[in-house]
Amino acid sequence: MTPAKFKPVEEQLAYLKKGVAEIIPEAELKAKLEASLKTGKPLRVYLGVDPTAPDLHLGHTVVLRKLKHFQDLGHTAVFLIGDFSAMIGDPTGVSETRPPLTREQVDANAKTYLAQVYKILDKEKTEVRYNSEWLGKMSAEDVVRLSSHYRLARMLEREDFSSRLDKGQPISVHELLYPLLTAMDAVKLQSDVELGATEQKFNLLVHREIQREYGLPGQAILTMPILVGLDGQRKMSKSLGNYVGITEAPGEIAEAGSSQRQVASDGCKDAPRGGSDFRFSWPSRRAQSRRKFPARLSRPPGADRDERDPVDPRRRISKTSRWHY
Repeated sequence: MTPAKFKPVEEQLAYLKKGVAEIIPEAELKAKLEASLKTGKPLRVYLGVDPTAPDLHLGHTVVLRKLKHFQDLGHTAVFLIGDFSAMIGDPTGVSETRPPLTREQVDANAKTYLAQVYKILDKEKTEVRYNSEWLGKMSAEDVVRLSSHYRLARMLEREDFSSRLDKGQPISVHELLYPLLTAMDAVKLQSDVELGATEQKFNLLVHREIQREYGLPGQAILTMPILVGLDGQRKMSKSLGNYVGITEAPGEIAEAGSSQRQVASDGCKDAPRGGSDFRFSWPSRRAQSRRKFPARLSRPPGADRDERDPVDPRRRISKTSRWHY
């Protein structure tokens, strides 16, 4: 097998840093790139997504594009479908226990994921894995041994958990297991780099630490900024229903615009009245974070850049989203 040819490390690093919120640690990512250049062996870079709903949304494209950047540089892009972990439910950013999904619900949601992902990633160069391959085979003994590698006190330092404890809200044991079980993804994939949103930082750090406990070099971590949802207040999320699916037809987007516009007007006084250059209904206080996502939805050459719908920002998305892919 002919070794891959990579660009100079500084050039790769400059490209990969674009739009990134944080690299943990940057020196280690640089060292991994240098070793890759020297050996000709591509880095294994992965993104895990739990199929808790049938649609991937525009928020996912932020981190998927970063995975594509690694792929464009010649590294191995691994897209992990968390078909097992979705049945547990990620406790990140929630104030109460998520209701567990059934295997049937997860399988139904996962069916459309690859068709959506391949709108961004190169199908021929993407490694697709499912974490049921290893998590579904773990014995009770395996889970106990895994749990012995992490301290409860450290787990309860997590903001989501500490906040719920302070408020007297319950935390289920399976929620504590989520970051540990998903850490096995990093172990089994032997990943060099993991990607995720900024809110996933705790999980990603646990993954890195568990890799070391299993005798592997700790992966580098790249976090990406969170895209705010159509309500203009909370993150774009499948569970919150404030998202734009990447395969939604323009008519479907426009049809849902009315209810989302009402949510934004009721819940956010400083939501814009339209005419935003970014073509989303963001609150003005999000203007700074918007600049981290340049040209995510770009118009084709020659398109009228003054074409706006001041009434319904989501309808404007319907006019532009088909050009992005």
